Amino acid sequence: LAGKTPMEEAQVDSIYDEYKDFMAEIKPYFLIVIGMEKGDKAKLEKEVVIPARDKHVPAIEKFLAKSGSGYLVGKSVTWADLVISDSLATWETFVPSFLDGHSEVKKFVERIRELPNIKKWISERNMPQYKLTYFDIYGLGEGARLLFHQAGVKFDDNRIKREDWPALKPKTPFGQLPLLEVDGEVLAQSTAIYRYLGRQFGLAGKTPMEEAQVDSIFDVYRDLDEELRPFLYALNGEKEGDKDKLKKEVFIPAREKYFPAFEKFLAKSGSEYLVGKSLTWADIVISDAFAIWETLVPDFLSGYPELKKFVERVRELPNIKKWISERPKSLY
Repeated sequence: LAGKTPMEEAQVDSIYDEYKDFMAEIKPYFLIVIGMEKGDKAKLEKEVVIPARDKHVPAIEKFLAKSGSGYLVGKSVTWADLVISDSLATWETFVPSFLDGHSEVKKFVERIRELPNIKKWISERNMPQYKLTYFDIYGLGEGARLLFHQAGVKFDDNRIKREDWPALKPKTPFGQLPLLEVDGEVLAQSTAIYRYLGRQFGLAGKTPMEEAQVDSIFDVYRDLDEELRPFLYALNGEKEGDKDKLKKEVFIPAREKYFPAFEKFLAKSGSEYLVGKSLTWADIVISDAFAIWETLVPDFLSGYPELKKFVERVRELPNIKKWISERPKSLY
């Protein structure tokens, strides 16, 4: 990225030295914008930025015209193209009229920022920084993990050990996990996290009514989960209990009470999803929970074929399927 010949390398250096002179002249305005110094921005824009622009930008235009390639020097992209175009684009965020009257330079900036790898990095560098903290099990944290993987969004999957929890617990908002940190802001409660990520990733429903319907079906799921809790504790050994009795007296009645509601939502949407015509966070979280229940109780979905098809369908989505195959295994 330095030029193809010694002369091109020298020309790259020369245009960048010219650009450094330009930046030095408008630095007083930059220091005010970032809050390091105080001053009259409007006055500096008029008296410093615009005159410097009109003095230095024509040199960039001359290099572009001479190369005739869309790049500053020669026929291929160089490090100067990358650095200068990004800097000019940043200045446009400070001064929207920064490149007014210099259409070829503006096109140059846009052209470089459309290069595939540059475009990809620009989109990623502006993404929030996510950190999800939960135990090394599925539990209440797995729904959020699935949402990140479905959306293809990077996150810090911070899995803590049980012995580390007492020290962390007092530092959490409600003494509970999971926790989601977004650029340093902390969000607690699993359902709040699911809803937030659903909205961020376009998985919350397409209208306000659909968003509310997604919330309503998930609230039904939470009621089901609460009623099944004694049976789950007996299955995983957290509490003592007669598994056969609890299955008969707790699980079966809860299933017959709640599963028809899920099938009604599926029938109403007619789309293979619970709400509307597209995938939502509730589809992802509920389908995974039901699949995990099936590993504990093989006949969990017996008698509910449409619900079983729904679970299988969501788990076959490429990003979901990939994560399920890779994720650390857990009983529940």
